[in-house]
Amino acid sequence: MKITGGKGVNVASFLADAGLRVVVTGIGMVVATPLGLGAAIYLSEYAKPRVRRIVKPILEILAAIPTVVYGYFALLFVTPLLQQFIPGLAGFNALGPGIVMGIMILPLVSSLSEDAMSAVPQALREGAYGVGGTKRHVVTRVVMPAALSGIVAAIILGLGRAIGETMIVALAAGNLPDLTWNPFAQIQTMTAYIVQAVQGEAPRGRLLQSFGADGNAVLFGTASFWEGVDVKGDALRLVVIEKLPFASPEDPLVRARIEHLQTVGGNAFRDYQLPEAALALKQGVGRLIRSERDFGVVAICDPRLTSRGYGKVLLGALPPMSRTREPAQAVQFLRRRRAPLAVEAGA
Repeated sequence: MKITGGKGVNVASFLADAGLRVVVTGIGMVVATPLGLGAAIYLSEYAKPRVRRIVKPILEILAAIPTVVYGYFALLFVTPLLQQFIPGLAGFNALGPGIVMGIMILPLVSSLSEDAMSAVPQALREGAYGVGGTKRHVVTRVVMPAALSGIVAAIILGLGRAIGETMIVALAAGNLPDLTWNPFAQIQTMTAYIVQAVQGEAPRGRLLQSFGADGNAVLFGTASFWEGVDVKGDALRLVVIEKLPFASPEDPLVRARIEHLQTVGGNAFRDYQLPEAALALKQGVGRLIRSERDFGVVAICDPRLTSRGYGKVLLGALPPMSRTREPAQAVQFLRRRRAPLAVEAGA
């Protein structure tokens, strides 16, 4: 379910969360960059071929681990371990997820950097050795400068992977939108904020409270919103029902009831599906009128209501109300009814 309103997204909160995202990403890059480059240098210049064939696939396997596993690893192992060395470290914090994020992007940095170093011509190395260069000098002054473009690309790709990561920070960093640069405190990152803002993840009561207080909001609800929604007053003036609420025949309970009625010779649609849809439609329409002073428009967008014979049964289940197929008449009705309220409020 999702709620959007005329006020839009809280820009200040979004920018704060973007800044907090830098904290986690920065920690991850501090972990991944030196370790990744160190692993790449070792595999490219120091490791024996047999060791390289074993170690490199093991590193790359880390990239195949689901991020939800990394998230639980940060929450259940890394954070408790850090709490033994850092007194006062919160259960949700930026440090643990940052370290685990660095471990997650380590294979990306190391593998691409190692490929770039391995692509450096052997002649350059032999020339450096020929003028008396040591192994360290060859690596730092010949191989790494020659492979610099590939190393930078690997770091940038790792940075992009870290910025877009959601599951690790959602599980282990917390959900407290507090602007702080303290890596030991609970935070809410940008990706976690986007998920919350776009999908409207909140309890039904909070969604309804925000909907009523906004005054210019649109609330999209699933089947769970057919019951228990009580919005009185001017906040709710239009209820839109996209399609008639027939239960899906793929539902195991519905399928079992249909098969039972068919077994005993009954008509499953007439005796079960149609009455259930009529009751559900009546409940949906009932979301509009919650007090004696309430009024509004119910828009049913399913053409089957008028094109199918059972539409009369569904209409007969609804409370008495005027009907129209002209949107202009509905708009005129709302304007006419709202005018006395505006005069009364002004008085």
